[in-house]
Amino acid sequence: MGKSSSKEEQKFNQLWQGIKQLKETMLVQNEKLDKLTNITINLENKLNGIQKKMVEYETKLNHFEEKKEQLRDEMVQKTNLLAFQLDRQEQYIRRENILIYGVEENNEDNDDGEKVLFKIADELEIDLEDNEIQRVHRLGQKRRNNENPRPIIARFVSYKKRNEFLSNERELENIEGRQHVFVCEDLTPLGYKLLKYMQKSCSDTFTSCYTRNGNIKSKLKTTEKWVTVTSPDDLFKHGIDVDCKQMDCGKMLNN
Repeated sequence: MGKSSSKEEQKFNQLWQGIKQLKETMLVQNEKLDKLTNITINLENKLNGIQKKMVEYETKLNHFEEKKEQLRDEMVQKTNLLAFQLDRQEQYIRRENILIYGVEENNEDNDDGEKVLFKIADELEIDLEDNEIQRVHRLGQKRRNNENPRPIIARFVSYKKRNEFLSNERELENIEGRQHVFVCEDLTPLGYKLLKYMQKSCSDTFTSCYTRNGNIKSKLKTTEKWVTVTSPDDLFKHGIDVDCKQMDCGKMLNN
């Protein structure tokens, strides 16, 4: 009986020691778990802080992009406005000029512009003196076989004299050999491009187009009112969206 009790006591002590060791191990593991939990919480807090910072940076970046786009649009608008103003100044400089198209060239004379101008003036019954002309000549290099004769540009001393040619230009249709000759204003590259664009692409809005004093005059279909167009902005006002890149406005304005 005594030996049995001693064995049971020994087993109990071993079991108790095992439980104590297990508890100690569990305490150690709990401490480690608590530390890991704290580390995880700290990492989550840091991650949340980083995510918050990223949201703030993203918001600032979006705001910066919006501001940059706004500044870019403002710069483009101001640049276009300045370019259009310069274009009007250039057109004003050309106000004494005319262009003459369709006159065949004299193979023996490299530049017969002045002779042609005086001959057309005589045919239109316009009194023209040498001192009323600043300069007159063909534009560009002479082409082979006289194909597509070069236009003639003439610059007058008098704005009034220049207008005499433009006012009588239609009379050329009644002069033998001049049916394919026409006289027009010397438009800037932008003005010329706008005129061609309106004649070709704006038939649903305008009924007819012509130029006067460097301005494009056109008649609205809806109201039959005549309007003046000097830049793409004027077309925007009438609901016509002009792609300046497609029209190469920037390139033309820099020429």
